[in-house]
Amino acid sequence: MVKDNGLACEFIISAKPHGAPVTDRAIPIAIFSAENPVRHTYGDLGLGNFDLRAILDWEYYIDRLG
Repeated sequence: MVKDNGLACEFIISAKPHGAPVTDRAIPIAIFSAENPVRHTYGDLGLGNFDLRAILDWEYYIDRLG
């Protein structure tokens, strides 16, 4: 989560693109409630399927919880 005066943005960490730094794989949660044209801005990451379970980097979150 990024917070600033009047700004709050939550992110998830995507598994794609593989091998990219975590900062490059951060996707704002707001994209999931956006209209399709805006949502497909992330299409270049291979995110044709916007099911959160298919996008998450599960290994990243398992490591963080451990």
